[in-house]
Amino acid sequence: MHVTDFMPIPSGGELEEGQHELYRLVEVKKGTVNVGLLFEPRFNYARSSAILEKFNGGVIANSDGEKVVLSSTIDFAVGDGKAEATWPLSEGDRVWLHLQYCGDEPCELDPRKAENSLQDTQSYWWNWLTKSETGRTFDFGPYCTMINRSALVLKLLYYNPTGTIAAAATTSLPEEIGGERNWDYRYTWVRDTSFTLQALFNLGHLSETEGYLRWIEKILAEHGADTMQIMYGLRGEKDLPEEELHHLDGYKGSRPVRLGNEAANQRQLDIYGEIMGAALKLSDYVGKVDSKLWPLLRNICEHVVAH
Repeated sequence: MHVTDFMPIPSGGELEEGQHELYRLVEVKKGTVNVGLLFEPRFNYARSSAILEKFNGGVIANSDGEKVVLSSTIDFAVGDGKAEATWPLSEGDRVWLHLQYCGDEPCELDPRKAENSLQDTQSYWWNWLTKSETGRTFDFGPYCTMINRSALVLKLLYYNPTGTIAAAATTSLPEEIGGERNWDYRYTWVRDTSFTLQALFNLGHLSETEGYLRWIEKILAEHGADTMQIMYGLRGEKDLPEEELHHLDGYKGSRPVRLGNEAANQRQLDIYGEIMGAALKLSDYVGKVDSKLWPLLRNICEHVVAH
């Protein structure tokens, strides 16, 4: 059996506002297998229950104004706050599932549209991996697959609407199993982002650095270098209050699970150098500092000298 999960990207490469969806394709390559489905969504970090409502081709989960819609090419039963099914599948069988958060009105899953989405998404990622905006090309030999996979992970952490880069895709992954150093890293750190941009630049990707520096310019225009934080929310949020969720077990029993990160209030003076390092990469490539970027860099230098 072969399972493919992907978040669709249209052929133009630009996501629509509010587009939050996931496809799953289940294919049986050889023999027969029983495939089980359990859909039991929990909202607000499992602090809110959901009401499930079946429709032709899927199920809608509602909770306090939020909704998640699951549709499938094979039917399933709904009851007691969950949807379940067991499908006996044979060689050549293909089952599509589609999960969408707060989307349009629910409709039946169209396998042709799903297949086209898969092809468009694969093309987008292959094109991104193979393009070089800096003109650099490398032969990584036996490490090529490993490096490509790492580059994809870094790119997936890039938040295109603002140009920020998350340090992690989920909260509370422990530094050691069973330990309590399980922080929420779903934010953009100036330092970590600079290192990520350096890695992407070394692989030939330039647009992420340009997007991030535009965001930094916006942040400093609003708040100034004097009040610049070491980290922000992906949309520029400054206030990231920390909270522990004691009703959740955490990864392999590593508690507590945390939301927010009070490290936003820490003072770490290396952030100015990290910004300058990212700007230097960009200026080295184009041969000069962008005139629009220069006031930002000058103000950072003046702030560092004064303090």
